[in-house]
Amino acid sequence: MEEKLRKIKMQAYAAYLRRKMTTRDVNTWIFGCWLGQKYRDNSMEFFEWVNRYHPEIDSYWFTKDPWICDYVKSKGYKAVLESENNKEAEKIMLRAGCVVYTIGLCDITGRGFFLDGVIELNLWHGIPIKKIGYDAGVVKPPLTIKERLRNCFTQHGKVITTASSDYFAKISESCFGLPFVPVLGFPNHDALFLNRTCRITEDAEKKYPGSIKILYMPTFRDARDKGIPFRPFGQFGFNQEQVSKVLEQNNMVLLNKGHFWDKTLTDKELTPRIINIEDTPILNNMDLIRTVDILITDYSSIYFDFLFMGKPVIKSPFDFDYYIHNCRGIYMDYDSLPGQTAHDWCEVCEILASRSYANISHAEIGKYFKHIDNKASERVFDYTMAEVEKRFDKQ
Repeated sequence: MEEKLRKIKMQAYAAYLRRKMTTRDVNTWIFGCWLGQKYRDNSMEFFEWVNRYHPEIDSYWFTKDPWICDYVKSKGYKAVLESENNKEAEKIMLRAGCVVYTIGLCDITGRGFFLDGVIELNLWHGIPIKKIGYDAGVVKPPLTIKERLRNCFTQHGKVITTASSDYFAKISESCFGLPFVPVLGFPNHDALFLNRTCRITEDAEKKYPGSIKILYMPTFRDARDKGIPFRPFGQFGFNQEQVSKVLEQNNMVLLNKGHFWDKTLTDKELTPRIINIEDTPILNNMDLIRTVDILITDYSSIYFDFLFMGKPVIKSPFDFDYYIHNCRGIYMDYDSLPGQTAHDWCEVCEILASRSYANISHAEIGKYFKHIDNKASERVFDYTMAEVEKRFDKQ
């Protein structure tokens, strides 16, 4: 342990000295997401947008997964496989003016002392229903040795983020501990205007031509940490025969995408018209929701992504009382959110069979989105670049 501590101290102090001799470049940006293990969400959409429209930006995708590194390079972009001994990564981090992530610097590297003073753009990975960050009451675990050393040798940079409306800007200020959050929108929503295909829904269409595609996408549960898996198909009135009958009679397909931290359906719970979606590092949720017809969800941020398009939503707070009192809690009055509510699978079946679901009005959408367009990436870039230039142009 002493030898490891000595090594980390030397590495941190060496990075500190090299940083003093290195000038940060406003046009060098680093992107990453999901602890370096995935290529998707706001960071990915923004990364590709910057590459398309701002070639003057030297953009790098940092990952800890060799397959993702090769995949990003195959698309014609720059990618770096970050590891403890990667000297190329160190040089890029020392000159970067901005880093973009969906969770934190852990999306980029475990060696944060190389990112001393950089502008951090936190795009997060969704608009919250459930409480997050400081608001969730999650106690942060003790700092690791690396984190302590980073605090000793690092001048923390400015953290900026974005929101979809003034209401959510206030929530972001609270949950992230920021003094101000601009209302710029999210790059993910720009992708909803693109005409990209989705293999999952294409395969469902081939199997069931003309079918109504229903996406079931619940949020993750903190209770998983206590060894309590969330199994929505094993309770809450789920009757395989009843659900299958409704789907068959109405030419519907139920696409099940549980959170990647939760267990998927068992073979016994599957039917021909209930299809498991395998989570992969590059699964694009925006392409998925753009090509389905109806969303069923509970407290997941995917609710607002889907709401942005105005398509029918069925809210499924099957465990509402337990979730409110034993998990995260939520920010708003759940009943006031647009869409029909089903308290169990019987009510889901009733709504589907009666086809009583409906599109969401533009007025309802406008309550949660200031900008309903495909210009979020442009607004985010302009705002972030202004902050980067303000900090580093005169150094």
